[in-house]
Amino acid sequence: MNILEINRTTVPVLKSSDTVAFALELMLVEHLFVLPLVNETGHFLGLHDYDTLIEVNKKSLLKKVTPSKQEAFLTVENSVYDAVRLFQAGLGLVALLDEDGLYQDAITPSAILAYFAQLGGVGEPGGYISLRIERNNYALSEIARIAESNNAVIISLLLSSAPSADMLEITLKFNLEDLTYLIATFERFSYEVTGYHHQSNISDMYNDRYWSFIRYLNT
Repeated sequence: MNILEINRTTVPVLKSSDTVAFALELMLVEHLFVLPLVNETGHFLGLHDYDTLIEVNKKSLLKKVTPSKQEAFLTVENSVYDAVRLFQAGLGLVALLDEDGLYQDAITPSAILAYFAQLGGVGEPGGYISLRIERNNYALSEIARIAESNNAVIISLLLSSAPSADMLEITLKFNLEDLTYLIATFERFSYEVTGYHHQSNISDMYNDRYWSFIRYLNT
């Protein structure tokens, strides 16, 4: 999950020879309240933000103003998770540099969100099922086998810690819109289904009868 897999954003770049007034006007025009600053050779110097610059003499050159975020950058060697860590620290923009420290592009939180949405198959048709399972009993091969027995394919899987330390929360997306039978199969195999989102094709009457039959099988 290299940082280069993210679709970067082209944003205006401030130069150290620009004035504070120019930077503020550019931010307002572009509706961006943080912009990267580079020197004459294209090396990244940091990020300037609107709230800081508004307090500075408008005629001052940016080279005379210390950027508010000098460590807000990643290199081509970093991972996507490094970007997430920086955004968790409150940054609204992260610069991407090459091996020589030259500015390449900018990465935004929305780009990170879009990346993980694509990775998780959000745009693909299908439904979701959430399971809670003991850590020691977690076996993806068994979950996949249950899915395949219902002609379902796992598109994405997300693991997270449950309130209890010995449990896992698993959210799976499948390629099927109607997961009625798959939900029932998980429950028949004693999986705890904590939630689901899908489009059932079974009418209310047949749905009631179906679940009554499933409950009978589980007794």
